[in-house]
Amino acid sequence: MYNIDESNREKHEYPTYGRQFNTYKWFKPIILSAVMGILYGLFAIVLLFTLMGDAESHGLSYTDLNFTDMRTTCYVLGTIVVAIPALFIATKIVRDRPFSSYTSARGGWNLKIFGVGLLVAAVTTFLPSLYLTAKSAGLKPKNEITAVALLVVLVLGSLQCIAEEYVFRGVLMQTIGSWVKIPVIAVLLQAAIFAFQHKYDVYGLLSVLISGVGFGLVAWITRGIEAPCALHIMNNVPTFYFIGAGLASVSGKANTITVIYNLCTYGVFVLVMLVLKKKTHLFDEVKRDDLAQWNEKHSG
Repeated sequence: MYNIDESNREKHEYPTYGRQFNTYKWFKPIILSAVMGILYGLFAIVLLFTLMGDAESHGLSYTDLNFTDMRTTCYVLGTIVVAIPALFIATKIVRDRPFSSYTSARGGWNLKIFGVGLLVAAVTTFLPSLYLTAKSAGLKPKNEITAVALLVVLVLGSLQCIAEEYVFRGVLMQTIGSWVKIPVIAVLLQAAIFAFQHKYDVYGLLSVLISGVGFGLVAWITRGIEAPCALHIMNNVPTFYFIGAGLASVSGKANTITVIYNLCTYGVFVLVMLVLKKKTHLFDEVKRDDLAQWNEKHSG
């Protein structure tokens, strides 16, 4: 294990990390994305017919989450989760760089950073969301809540958030960063793409754009997706519970208050990560040097 310092800081810049591998070619991320997309489509089809039994359920979304219909809930969340094995297998086929390099520029997943992210996100995101939901709708579930439902949504909901981080902050942001070589542009472009794949109104898109920028900045600051995953989980999973219990509904419409709320909650989280970066070496610890090991193995 060693700490990142000025001598090797650029090599461990997360948005541009892909360029550091000696097997990198500008077109390889395109091939990887194509292979990943094919695998994702196959996995999603298998999941559709395994859980739902027909193709008519293809258009199901978060609005269909319901604790009384766990099969549909598993399908809605599971269709995003399968992006993780799709990416993992795609990296083995394309062999452009290790799967762990999409997790972080510090040698894979760091549980400590994930835990710290969960604690900070609980204060900055979960508690305010819980308060606002309780204030607007009360905490009287319309649907029966079972232990199985709580566990399924916790596991699949969390994995769904992690899958989105691998796709947008991992593959997409690192691909753009490797092409343009300017991290801030990669952060902004991936956030724009992340926002516009949501069918929301102008305020809704702006709110998601803020979220995407927040996730991207945190990944850049912390050199990995563990903290963005934690923030994403604390933002989404409680909402999944609220929807499944009948306490809330999904809407593509938002307003100025929603935009300001997102700006404040994500802004505070980013600021806390910046303080931790400045005051600690938490994001500088490289436990396994994927870059050095990969380049040595593929030096020929």
